[in-house]
Amino acid sequence: MKMQTQLQMVTYLEESKYIDISHPVVAEKAAVQALGALNDETIAKRCFEFVRDEIRHSWDFKMNPVTCHATVDPSVKTIFHRV
Repeated sequence: MKMQTQLQMVTYLEESKYIDISHPVVAEKAAVQALGALNDETIAKRCFEFVRDEIRHSWDFKMNPVTCHATVDPSVKTIFHRV
């Protein structure tokens, strides 16, 4: 069971056309969140809180433009999540 969970997590964290983790802007924001962190849990918490608090999800805020990922234009602090 643990092996299956680990495999699912790896798949969940992989880059995709919507999750562009190797984009320089995303990498920089992640690196900032990791500064001074003592463990992965702290990094994950900081990254989660950054996205929750700093990225306006266009569906929630009824904003335009509607984007599928935040790095289309780094000056646009919105992202659209399809359900």
